[in-house]
Amino acid sequence: MNTIKAKKVKTINWTATLRLMPISSVLQCTIEEKDTLAPIATKLKFSEGKEYSFMKDSSTKTYNITRVK
Repeated sequence: MNTIKAKKVKTINWTATLRLMPISSVLQCTIEEKDTLAPIATKLKFSEGKEYSFMKDSSTKTYNITRVK
């Protein structure tokens, strides 16, 4: 499983970032970034059949977005 911190992503195109994530990879992000990414993930689910899981990591106060399909 690959984990990438959102702040290290050198792009502002979150749609491309989520679209190109391999299955089982994890994007670690802040709550503000999660609020931006959630609607994009929903759009990709309905348009391309890609699914993502959002889980809060209380130890680091971040969210982990995992591509599951």
